[in-house]
Amino acid sequence: MQLFASGRDQLLRFWHHGRHQLPMADALRGGVICVAPAVLAVTLHMPLLCWSAIAAFWTCLADEPGRPGFERHCKGLVFGVAGALASACAIAAHSLPVLSIAVVGAVAYAGASVRARGPASGLRGLLTATACSVSACFPAHGIDAATRYAGFYLVGSVWATLAGGSLWQAGRTKRAQQATLAYLHAMSLLVNRLGYAAQGNRARLEQGRAELRTKLDAMTAAIANCCGDAPSACTRWVDDAEQAIALLAGLETLLAGGHDAARREAASLLAPGYVQLALQIDASAAHLRDGPGALPSVVEQRLARVQQTLRACEPAWLSTHGPGEGLTWLRANLDLLERLAVLLARDVRMHAARVVAAGARGAPPERPRPGRLTARIAELAARNAYARYAARLSVAAMLAVTFARLSGLQQGYWLALTTMFILQPTLSQTVKVSGLRIGGTLLGAVLATALSFPVHDPLLLALVVLPLATGTLAARAVSYFSYILFLTSHFILVAHLGTPAGAPWALAIARAELSVAGVLVGFVVSLFAWPDRERHRLGSSAARALEGTAAYLDAVARRLAQPVPRGGETLGKLRRRACLDIDTLEATIGATRFESLVVDQQVACASVLMQRLRTLVGALCPLEYVDAMLDDTERARLSGLAQRAHAWLTHDACSGDLLQHPREDSGPEASSCHAREIEREVSESACVAHLLRSRVLR
Repeated sequence: MQLFASGRDQLLRFWHHGRHQLPMADALRGGVICVAPAVLAVTLHMPLLCWSAIAAFWTCLADEPGRPGFERHCKGLVFGVAGALASACAIAAHSLPVLSIAVVGAVAYAGASVRARGPASGLRGLLTATACSVSACFPAHGIDAATRYAGFYLVGSVWATLAGGSLWQAGRTKRAQQATLAYLHAMSLLVNRLGYAAQGNRARLEQGRAELRTKLDAMTAAIANCCGDAPSACTRWVDDAEQAIALLAGLETLLAGGHDAARREAASLLAPGYVQLALQIDASAAHLRDGPGALPSVVEQRLARVQQTLRACEPAWLSTHGPGEGLTWLRANLDLLERLAVLLARDVRMHAARVVAAGARGAPPERPRPGRLTARIAELAARNAYARYAARLSVAAMLAVTFARLSGLQQGYWLALTTMFILQPTLSQTVKVSGLRIGGTLLGAVLATALSFPVHDPLLLALVVLPLATGTLAARAVSYFSYILFLTSHFILVAHLGTPAGAPWALAIARAELSVAGVLVGFVVSLFAWPDRERHRLGSSAARALEGTAAYLDAVARRLAQPVPRGGETLGKLRRRACLDIDTLEATIGATRFESLVVDQQVACASVLMQRLRTLVGALCPLEYVDAMLDDTERARLSGLAQRAHAWLTHDACSGDLLQHPREDSGPEASSCHAREIEREVSESACVAHLLRSRVLR
């Protein structure tokens, strides 16, 4: 019942606040572009136009609406030409099975190798390889057929490229607002998860701040693309983002460390405060969404409720308990919660000069452009993760096409289509995507069948593609499962219009069966073809996480010892790097556990090490913004503590008594309470990390 209530609350929250972040204008434009060839296919009785509809959809899928128009047109035309040539080569060599399968393998390897240039280029390369694999499964061969299929594919891609740049466009300001709303929605969800953790559901803490950092990068990039024209209501969230994330990290660390009975009881008093804080964030999102017509007093009212709820926590504790560790822990949480609530309710700043500066500060680092041809060839030939993934995808594509052609089914290309999309660089990622793919495919098949039963007119059935294509493009921002749900229904109806050899429900059943077969092919290839085991990366991932955390500890120690920064990387950048390294270590541990059939001591030690490193960063990062409230004695103690923790993370053995207990005096100041909690968390975590360091890095 609690799980059902939680799911219902999340759905309602998404409907009221999360749906506004969806790029509906871009999705609707893509839906219109995709449905036009399907309608023409029915009207002109030209089934091959459905292949143009697929090409148009893939072009819309690979498009980057936020980029300049000329760049989008160039990339779209290159993508269309590459897909047309790949499709033509596969069909032209169809009569020679060995040659056709070799062409598929070569195109798949080249398409997967492009992933090294970034996710957008990787998607275009994968879609081009998929077009080649699907074409190799078509019951067509010869130069004439290759020319016709390539021509229709190119027409669909060119149509999508030109129409995508000429039809209505969402302005840069609108994109910045949507990205900001997505960031606020992610923050609201994180605060809600912390509220559930305060109520005792500690499993919620496993969903950390990675998604929030991703939304922050997207928001920063969208605001930077506005070239100084972004609304100040959006830029102020970029200005305050690092401070908000630091305070949230401190709260998450405090909740994770509250294991004893006193802290658990104190945490239950904080749960209503988290609920009110999430509502305050939602009110800020509504204020941003409504613009000038919004009532700013709503945010202030929510802030007043948060502060009122937080002020009632300490008297409620003292009415049944006396001073002690529970009260100290409660005060530390209350301090961070109130600071976060005040930060999130600050008045909108109207200084336009800060827009460009904020975008320049927080913009994610751009991926370096590839070098000359010789350097590129050397990179592809090197034994790296991208080369292994490319080789694995090449083998999987050739096997999928072989099985699809041996089956003799007219819809056998779905087997190759599924294999191309579910195969990931690692086995654990392949299995995760495969499960989502199967579930989404089954529900999508049911949806397509339900839509096709009341609609018998082919033209009306083609028009049904519009909401499905729109939903597919919009659902990418929600989840992979919802994306596959719409995608399956979309492809089933388009395939039925292109090859009306049976009822849509029969196509749905065939799609489900062939999708399962494609998943099996991808799983077997991931398991046996140059398996990219995560356990081989465990030591290097742990070393990077230790190095990043140690660098951050050293910077914090220097900051506390000397308030004026000494140049170099800022604390925010060092914290971000440390958090990303720890997230990478966590992903490596999860994949290694999945790959191993027995419990491994190194993996268990790495898991504890990862949690302790996250605690170290989370405990100290609020000091980036609240250190001014500390007195000189506390600053000196915390600076020395950070220096000793840095030494314990960077040396196998060192001297010094790190496990000294924090002072026992119980001053009434919330800042003193927070400092004592930091000492406790850092002392314990640094000691445990030091003991596990040599075991993980062996």
